[in-house]
Amino acid sequence: MHMHRRHHSRMFGAALLAAVLIGIAGCAEPGPAPRGATASAEGSFDDAVNTAIDDVFALTRTQSKLPGVLARLESKLQDKLGPTVKRVVVADAVLEAGSGNQTIATQLIDARIAERVAARFPDVELLPFQSANVTRAQYVLTGTMGRVGQAAGQGGYRIYLSLSDIKTRSIAAHVTSRARPQGIDTTPSPYYRDSPVLLRDNVVEQIEATSRAMAGEPTPPGYLDRVPASTLLADATTTGRFHDWPGDTAIVWARRAR
Repeated sequence: MHMHRRHHSRMFGAALLAAVLIGIAGCAEPGPAPRGATASAEGSFDDAVNTAIDDVFALTRTQSKLPGVLARLESKLQDKLGPTVKRVVVADAVLEAGSGNQTIATQLIDARIAERVAARFPDVELLPFQSANVTRAQYVLTGTMGRVGQAAGQGGYRIYLSLSDIKTRSIAAHVTSRARPQGIDTTPSPYYRDSPVLLRDNVVEQIEATSRAMAGEPTPPGYLDRVPASTLLADATTTGRFHDWPGDTAIVWARRAR
């Protein structure tokens, strides 16, 4: 009988602690302060991509408001129970800076974002870049990859990732990492390779500016406004659906969407 009461008491104590920690966490501010990170050393393409992804999502995690021991208990409790609130993110396609193209390398970054978020960030719900999902999202992830030096095979590349807070229309997190040029395939993706030459326009400039904007700065004007229409292009570049549209309609709509 006494052992049963002690077991019941321990269970009640654990439940009470969980309720207190969750209650305190619920009183925390709705989002973390904007933060940024820059990796100055060059690494392999894989290392640079992984570092950028891990850093940008880690920077938007809400930090515990509890003191040391309780913060660790809270972390262990969340590991067991799972996150109470998930950050909902849609990811715009990563582009090559300058040309505005999607390339084999930028598509590898897109795929790695999905893989790494699923494996390492249970508190993030990464949704496909579709119009229905934009209305649910709290953040938009924007990325570009640009050459550091001008000569082919020299100078390496910088990878820029930024998370825009849709509600505050500001940059919640920004990271930069550097990759050596070896093994990076900048061949345009099939859609961009088969399409007529698309001149660089202000939309590409908005994407570049957003990916490079510092944490705490306003998201560059116009970028978030074009995100719903951009989902049309994201779908078309994947399915090739623009090729079914008559005349120059496909090109006109692609440029407007982007």
